[in-house]
Amino acid sequence: MVRQLSTSISDLVLAAISFRASYLLFQNSNYTACVGFFLIAFAASHGVVRFGMTSPSQLLVRCHYTAAWVAQIVGIPCIAIAFTLKEHLNTVAYINAALSVTCLATARLTGPSTQEKAGGMVGAFAVLSILGVSLIRFNPYGIIGGLCVVLSVFIGVKGTALRLPRVDWFHYVLAIGNVSFQLALVQKQSPVYYESR
Repeated sequence: MVRQLSTSISDLVLAAISFRASYLLFQNSNYTACVGFFLIAFAASHGVVRFGMTSPSQLLVRCHYTAAWVAQIVGIPCIAIAFTLKEHLNTVAYINAALSVTCLATARLTGPSTQEKAGGMVGAFAVLSILGVSLIRFNPYGIIGGLCVVLSVFIGVKGTALRLPRVDWFHYVLAIGNVSFQLALVQKQSPVYYESR
């Protein structure tokens, strides 16, 4: 296998941004989002090592794949839960948590292709939750972050675009989305002032 330095660098950017978001949200006592961003950073960190090596071990490849899957079915829903709890939409938060736990609990009972499809559905519901909440409450950073995640899915991870592997574009767009999500979650509610009569 050829070393993929550009992919290692794009994973490093995603990991650094996600670790920073995790740290900032930890400081703001938003532990659910903190865990979500940490899981994304953990998966991207595995990618940095994997794609930086000329011949990564099968164990490292499996660890990276598993960490990315866990980030998809637990990390993104954790961020969605943080968004929905912030806006007091507890039912949507519970649905995200239930889908995530169900996917994790049944992982050993299903094959890899079913796990991948289930993970995609859990992640899609989480992103739709974030977009829905952000549109209803008009949170521009949440909208931008959600659209970045949707765009990254359309970019994909196979092939090249503009002389870079698509997986690199995927990582960069996700990194922009994570910055937007972090800004949306730390943004303070604007106070409402009422005029007395």
